[in-house]
Amino acid sequence: MLNVLLQFMERRTRGEVLLMAFYFSIIVGIIDYATGYEISLSVLYLGPVVFAAWYAGRRPGIIIAVLS
Repeated sequence: MLNVLLQFMERRTRGEVLLMAFYFSIIVGIIDYATGYEISLSVLYLGPVVFAAWYAGRRPGIIIAVLS
């Protein structure tokens, strides 16, 4: 199962990976906003940053980190 996911991700272009990371970052932001300041979800922003940096490179990772 994990091999199928890894093969799927390696076939994606940098733009597709960047778009997926951006959408995931937006989803985390919406959930973070909805839960308020009582529950900190800041660690979840690492997911899209690591995802973008791993599959698309350093610059897309930095872009997602700044947007997050």
